[in-house]
Amino acid sequence: MRTIPVTTIDWLCNSELPRVNFKARVLFNRKHDRRDLYRDSLLKKLVSSLEDWDAEVLKQHNKPDLGMHRLCLLADSGVRAADEEIKPVVSRILKTFGDDNLPRINILIPKVFRGSGEVEKTWIICDYPQILYSLLKMGVKNDQPYVHWSFFQVCTKKTVTPAYPQ
Repeated sequence: MRTIPVTTIDWLCNSELPRVNFKARVLFNRKHDRRDLYRDSLLKKLVSSLEDWDAEVLKQHNKPDLGMHRLCLLADSGVRAADEEIKPVVSRILKTFGDDNLPRINILIPKVFRGSGEVEKTWIICDYPQILYSLLKMGVKNDQPYVHWSFFQVCTKKTVTPAYPQ
């Protein structure tokens, strides 16, 4: 097995990009401060962009800047649901969970794809696992039983009703 040279580790841990610096220090068990993560201008912008979680309408999946993708980037960067900066966003997302324990987003499915052609607050099988992954990665667990149930549904392949007619 190849090892990462110490010079590379030091370079990453001393990066000018706070998100790279923070994540490298976490990965290589070096001293780190969570507050450093929020000095990163990109992460601040991503958090800010998710404050209107309910306003975004998913119209197509080939957009790399969808809210669920930004949420995932934040989660993978080390952002935690308990961090004051992201708490309001996580709270807003958790409020979108329906009675079936699945998070809802605004989706416009054109009639040509058997949708209504109107914006609907619903879910699609390819989207909610990413939202769920992000929330779990951010540490949303014990106090949100519907997140666990939703994760259980994904892992057990439990049949759930799709968002569009059969």
